Amino acid sequence: MPGPAMKSIEAIAEQIESEVLAQLLRVPTLEGLSKVFTSILPRFSSLQHSIWHIMWSHISDVSELSQISMLGLSELKEEIEKSGPEALGKEASNDLITGMAAVSIIYRATEKRPEIEIDDSALAELQGWFIAYVLTVLSVLHYLQEGESRRQNAKVLAQWSRYYAVGAYRVAKESGMLQVPSVTGDIPEPDDEDMMFSEASVKDMARYLAKEGE
Repeated sequence: MPGPAMKSIEAIAEQIESEVLAQLLRVPTLEGLSKVFTSILPRFSSLQHSIWHIMWSHISDVSELSQISMLGLSELKEEIEKSGPEALGKEASNDLITGMAAVSIIYRATEKRPEIEIDDSALAELQGWFIAYVLTVLSVLHYLQEGESRRQNAKVLAQWSRYYAVGAYRVAKESGMLQVPSVTGDIPEPDDEDMMFSEASVKDMARYLAKEGE
């Protein structure tokens, strides 16, 4: 992207860090965290959509945008694997990785089928889940990079990231955005992606994603 566009994105990103992420991570109580998250989400959504608008004005290819997003997730995954378990604990790190797996599946579907369309109500719901997911992940990433805020807030936000990511995955699946093979027989069995989001599935997730990437 042109230099001026990148400078605009960087300026908005700095606003997000100071006006949104830092505030979330400094909330003194968990009850307060929920209230601040709800109240600050519209401001974050506005700023984040400004970034996406700039990107879309210079990169109109859906597949390319998906590839950029996948690269960002890959870099985040490396950061989580490197410092997550020590900084947040194993459970919170697993929540983050599971959420990233769900979002990766959506990105891959967009990359493989850029022409797909879903109805407006499903799109609005998907966007709602996704913007909340992005807020939780960016907050945790900010904590990992700065390390000066409440650790408990970051752990809770990591847990929420899984919730919002799986919510986005469910909407994408139910809207037809994701192509999931049907199971024949009298007693339907859960598909691999559903199994991936069970409580005991974190260890199997890496093998599943490796297979998807082949």
